[in-house]
Amino acid sequence: MDFKEIIEKFQEQRILIIGDLMVDKYIRGNVDRISPEAPVQIVDVKEEESVPGGMGNTVKNLSMLGAQISVVSVVGDDSYGRWLNDEFEKLDLNTNGIIKDSTRRPTTVKTRIVAADHHQLLRYDKETRKPIDTRTQLELIEIIVDRMPSAACVLISDYGKGVLTQDILNTAIFEARTFSIPVIIDPKGDDFSKYESATFITPNRKEASIASGINIMNELTSMQAAYKLIEDCKINGMLITYGEEGVGLFLNKNLRGAVRIEITSQFISAQAREVYDVTGAGDTVLAVFGLAIATGALPYDAACLANFAAGLVVGKVGTSSVTKEELLEIL
Repeated sequence: MDFKEIIEKFQEQRILIIGDLMVDKYIRGNVDRISPEAPVQIVDVKEEESVPGGMGNTVKNLSMLGAQISVVSVVGDDSYGRWLNDEFEKLDLNTNGIIKDSTRRPTTVKTRIVAADHHQLLRYDKETRKPIDTRTQLELIEIIVDRMPSAACVLISDYGKGVLTQDILNTAIFEARTFSIPVIIDPKGDDFSKYESATFITPNRKEASIASGINIMNELTSMQAAYKLIEDCKINGMLITYGEEGVGLFLNKNLRGAVRIEITSQFISAQAREVYDVTGAGDTVLAVFGLAIATGALPYDAACLANFAAGLVVGKVGTSSVTKEELLEIL
């Protein structure tokens, strides 16, 4: 398949996405004074904006690309949880898989204060990182098992906020493998063994370095880190993102025997005309790579498309998504 054919098939794909939802809030304004009360800047607020963050940004990317989406997550029974629900309903998404936690668990909100020149002055978070309770976990497992047979691909967006317990991960991966459905995970933390038997993981350079214990500085150290993680986690392959430098695709060529690594890199520096904000680039990579794999595209082609998409979003300010039209135009 060529790239255009892959993109045109996006709208046929049913994607089951599981993970941590949150709200990204932006307070923007001018800064030209220092407070007389303390040595801090005063922000003259001009604009406030909220957008779906965390897994919510991946969901928005999937929606803009035309996918059929089933969302499974947990939010707080609060105003931000209701706001997220309303935003997804505006995208014509089924929100029945989003459980409102009634145990006083808040919806995660990341608030960024940004100056007029796009310089971020401060971020403050309202969240809990405790694992979800047993009752909520059982509800999620029931939803995952029920929706799995109709999925073309499973995407898991881990932000370490407590939704993706080991039981949730084990269930999603086992059920997907039962139906030969690919599982692609945007990981979190220093131990990737919790994702054992997934199809692909998509860490950034820092995440892969920490999880492997190998400082990634060049192609050789990238291959060493990828080899270790693929072998330890028993996965098919991984896509490491390097920010404005591009991505590296690493495949296990012999799934039943010794691991052989093949590196494929595609750089996007020319596409990212200027890097304004890397926020959400990993979400876009997960969405585009996963959708392309769902169409039956080769991993290399899926990685190239994800790379092009990441180059588009880092040229935008704030948590951003990419449309099918933008992808087709840049190709």
